[in-house]
Amino acid sequence: MKDLPVYADELIPLMQALDLGGARVLDLGCGNGGLSRRIAREAAAAHVTGIDAEAAQIARAVEKDAPAVFFLQGRGEALPLKTASMDAAIMMKSLHHVPIPSMDTALAELARLLRPGGPISANPPMRARSTTFCGYFTMKAPNAPRRWRRLSAAWTPGCS
Repeated sequence: MKDLPVYADELIPLMQALDLGGARVLDLGCGNGGLSRRIAREAAAAHVTGIDAEAAQIARAVEKDAPAVFFLQGRGEALPLKTASMDAAIMMKSLHHVPIPSMDTALAELARLLRPGGPISANPPMRARSTTFCGYFTMKAPNAPRRWRRLSAAWTPGCS
């Protein structure tokens, strides 16, 4: 497998992989909302919804006002959004927080809330205490759970 490029700024490869301009984007596992705000501002997304399971993270996220960015507390297994309400879903260093037994349910939820053909992009953390972005998965809904298992089984990080 060829080496993947390494980026210190995780938004660069995300914007190269997905056209988020004018899109309704879900940032699942948004933490303090920094990436959600950047997606709205730098990728020109029309609307970004950041969701995190931790109330403290959502409290930090809502402290900083940003146009077209909204934050909710929730879990990947039961997302508080309407069916087909998002154009793209992003899981930046958050997929590993979904318990393995709940993975198919969470991915089915992502597929449910995406418009037909909407992409799910995820990047797992590659090493402890590292913020370096060096790989991601992108897939199209609605077959996300089945495809995810195949992609996850074949994934070999290109970073050292």
